[in-house]
Amino acid sequence: MMPSRTAQGVARARARMTRPATSEGEARLNVDLGFDPDDAPGPLFHHLVARTRFFDDLALGAATCATTQVVIVGAGYDCRALRFRRTGVRYFELDHPATQRDKQARLARLGIAAADVHYVAIDLTSGDVAAALAAAGHDASQPSLFMCEGLLLYLDVGVIERVFRALRRRVDRRATLALSIAVRDEALANAGVAARRAAWDQRLRRIGEPPRTRLRRAEWDALLAATGWVPVRAVDPHEIDPEVSPGGALLVTAEPAAKKSTAWT
Repeated sequence: MMPSRTAQGVARARARMTRPATSEGEARLNVDLGFDPDDAPGPLFHHLVARTRFFDDLALGAATCATTQVVIVGAGYDCRALRFRRTGVRYFELDHPATQRDKQARLARLGIAAADVHYVAIDLTSGDVAAALAAAGHDASQPSLFMCEGLLLYLDVGVIERVFRALRRRVDRRATLALSIAVRDEALANAGVAARRAAWDQRLRRIGEPPRTRLRRAEWDALLAATGWVPVRAVDPHEIDPEVSPGGALLVTAEPAAKKSTAWT
């Protein structure tokens, strides 16, 4: 299997963004991925800007709110572990072995130090996320931030459910689950969003990374509840960047349900 082309595209897009903190290593990685400063941003650029700001704020906040572990599920070429590394905060990156091998090989070839990052190679469609995290040294007794950014669209609902349940099993204390989710809303057809979405879906299918899961907002809430999570905040990317068409996606944070249930294990 080849490394994720969408993950590489996101990294190249982020090279154009103004973000908090800097990472010389990340800049070199983006050049290695083929970033061309003369290329014009694509139509999804503003959505990525909004999404990136949302997750950047959460990662930055980890160091100031006693969160000692940041777990990036489906990390791709994300470099927050390099950009936002802090003493006392450990980063875990979970991703498909093909993409993770390519990323680590590039970092090593470029001489970018990443020994403090805990890399966990796993196929989310079949692997045991909870067991893999435990084996990598994740401490269930310490507060964690779990981030699933730009991931869930590409997973079947059954896989998403297993991932949510597995992350819930890694929580004994305070935790935050942060998600970017694609929302299914038939009313969007009148706003012209449906046509743009169909074109994007066709492009994803051509590169072999087809979209799999879009749910109504109530269905996302029910899925979270069934797996032991309670939504606490939902932000439309349009609220962060007005250039984004509203209604097609949400940026969500959830916290563990107050009482643990055997149904979630």
